[in-house]
Amino acid sequence: MPNGIIYQRLTMTDDIVNPIPPKKRANTRKRLVAGTADLIRRKGLNATSLRDVVGHVEASRGAIPHHFPGGKHQLLVEAVQFAGEQVSVPLGQVLESQGSVRGLASFMTQWGKMLEDSQFDAGCPILVAAVEPYDGEDQPIPGLGSLREKTNQVFNDWHHLLKHALQREGVTPRRAESLCTLVVAAVEGSIALCRAQRSVQPLHEIQRELIPLLEQAIAQSQT
Repeated sequence: MPNGIIYQRLTMTDDIVNPIPPKKRANTRKRLVAGTADLIRRKGLNATSLRDVVGHVEASRGAIPHHFPGGKHQLLVEAVQFAGEQVSVPLGQVLESQGSVRGLASFMTQWGKMLEDSQFDAGCPILVAAVEPYDGEDQPIPGLGSLREKTNQVFNDWHHLLKHALQREGVTPRRAESLCTLVVAAVEGSIALCRAQRSVQPLHEIQRELIPLLEQAIAQSQT
């Protein structure tokens, strides 16, 4: 997996960070979703307004009701889905190509880079969606589900990717299940600590603890 690809995906592409001429821009709908995901990880669910979104991606105000009849709620649900996919795809690739131990280490290194490059202003939009109360979070959007359901689905996707990687290396399903819960919770929690401390030290510390734990579980499965 090319170095930096996770970071590039998490920053929602240069089209969002550094707007380019209209003729070269991506589809407006996709830009609105990506821009919303970027704002969620910086400002949160409630503080991200529709005006913020259209300004962030340089779209017309009429673009949102045109593309998202469900309004802000639909846009948030799709943004969470988008953000989850931007992690799931490269995470699955790196676990497949490098294995669970090296893949997870590479993934965590990229998270640290993203935090530093954003000057700790941008965290994980999925974590934000999970912990920040939002009016209507249980209201389903046709064909998408609710914001809470979508957030849980993303966490489950990450969990399953790592679980399958561990099982490919011989770890029992039960052991892999508990390890994955630990890893996802630890990584997400450390991202919050990193933002609060303005330092990647918490991420480095859990990496030093988690990697040997995975190595031990794999080694035990092979004896």
